[in-house]
Amino acid sequence: MLALFRKRIVRHFNARNVTVGVAMGVSLGLAYAFQTLGLVETTAGKSAFLTGTYCILVPFISYFMAREPLTCFNLGAAALCLAGIALVALDSLVINRGDALTLVGAVFFALQIATAARYGRELDVNVITFWMFLTVGVMDAVAALVVEPPITSIAWSPVVIATIAFLAVFCTCIGMLVQNLALAHVPPATGSLLLSLESPSGVLFSVLLASEVLTGGLVAGFALIFCSIVLSETHLSFLRPLLLRPARRR
Repeated sequence: MLALFRKRIVRHFNARNVTVGVAMGVSLGLAYAFQTLGLVETTAGKSAFLTGTYCILVPFISYFMAREPLTCFNLGAAALCLAGIALVALDSLVINRGDALTLVGAVFFALQIATAARYGRELDVNVITFWMFLTVGVMDAVAALVVEPPITSIAWSPVVIATIAFLAVFCTCIGMLVQNLALAHVPPATGSLLLSLESPSGVLFSVLLASEVLTGGLVAGFALIFCSIVLSETHLSFLRPLLLRPARRR
C-alpha cells in the first residue's frame, strides 16, 4: 500500500486520516482475531453465516455513529437473525464457544464497515486503508510475539508460505481495499447486501473443500439469517413493483 500510494499518504498525512484509519484497523484486527479463534472450534460454513450477521448490525451502529434512522425492517431483520443464529449456533441450548467468538468478531466487522461507509466519502480511501492495514500489522505483530512460538520453530514449507501469501495478498489486502473503495461509491445498504454474499459462498466452499455436512437445522438457520440480511438491506423494495402493478383485465 505504501509503495502504491506513497504520494497520497504523504500529502494527506493529518490527524483525521490517521485517526479514522487506526480506528478501522483496531476494529478489523479484533474482528479477524475473534473470527480466527472461533474457527478453531466451529465449521467454516457456520463461521461464514455467523460473521455475515454484521450486515444486521451495521444500521444499528450507524444510528449511534451518525444518527441514521432505524426502521421497522431493521428491527424485524434483527429478530429473524437472532432466530437464525439460534438454529445455527445453539447445540442443546448451549452456544458453542467458537460460535460465540465468531459473533463477537461480527460486531467488530460491523464497526469497521460502518466507519468506512461513514468517512470513506470524505477522506481518501486508499490513505485510510493504508493506516488501517498498518494498525492491524502492528497489533498482530505484538500479539504474535506474546502468544505464538518463535518464528524459527515453525516448519516452513511451500504450502505454508503459499497459504500465508494467498490469505495476505488476495483475501486481505486486495479484498479489503476493493471493499473500502466500493463502500465509498455505493449506498451503505447496497454495499452491505452485496458483502452478505460471503455467507452462502462460505458455506459452498466449506461443503466443496472441507466436506462440511449440512443438517436441516443448519440450512434453516442459514436461510433465516440470509432472509434477515435481505430484509435489513432492501426493505423488500424489490416487491413494490409487483404490489403496485395493476391487475390485468380479464
